[in-house]
Amino acid sequence: MTNVNLYPGPLMREKETELLAGQIVIDSDGTVASENIEGVSAVARTAEGKLKVSLEDKYAGGLLAADLKITGPFSVNRETDSSSGSDPHVDIETRDAAQPEGLLAGAPTTPSAQTTGAAETAWRVDLAAGLVAVGGVKKEFAAEADRVLHDTTELVENGESAVAAIVAELEAGAVALINVKGAAATTGTQVAPTDAEIEAALSTAGNPWVKICECTVNRTGDTSLTQTQDNTKRPLVGELADADHQTIDVKLLLQRRP
Repeated sequence: MTNVNLYPGPLMREKETELLAGQIVIDSDGTVASENIEGVSAVARTAEGKLKVSLEDKYAGGLLAADLKITGPFSVNRETDSSSGSDPHVDIETRDAAQPEGLLAGAPTTPSAQTTGAAETAWRVDLAAGLVAVGGVKKEFAAEADRVLHDTTELVENGESAVAAIVAELEAGAVALINVKGAAATTGTQVAPTDAEIEAALSTAGNPWVKICECTVNRTGDTSLTQTQDNTKRPLVGELADADHQTIDVKLLLQRRP
């Protein structure tokens, strides 16, 4: 007679699934400020720039797979330890976070102009074609000649300058470009709009956004203007986007042995 053991052994048991959800908060320098994900023991930045999400010891040796979903302008690289490993974890890859491709600002096709006295400052800039991702939504833009940063009124008095940021904003599922101007000031003391000023200019408070460039206009005479464009102010590869984007909503679906 053959005895048959009907008790389900490890290979016969069904997989268990478990959903872990919460947030990771990142400081402006890219370090982890806090996390509140149940089942996670720690989150730390690795030498490669990834966010290592370490799971509690109870998952050691039994983690089979992990499906990670996050909200934010980040690409994801899933890396989990083997089921027999002692360091179960998931890595979030934040490189290529929100870096625009193209969309470089340059001198306008029609030169910017200043009407005499306290009259109109017509400030324009050209934008090359390009692609940007904001909040996980991509948008391809055609080249734009003579994008208007300011017109109809005086912006800068003689001897003053102003800085404007061109920002990509995600509003209701669509990405659009907006202009945000800083206050005019004596040339040399002008400052770019702050993150708080950009956030105040968004269509809806809390929308994700990415800075494309900063542009500066200088009034050097009654009817004379000069201008420059700085395309280095956009986020670089390996950096997170602006402060508004540094709360990451995480949903982690685990498969493990019972």
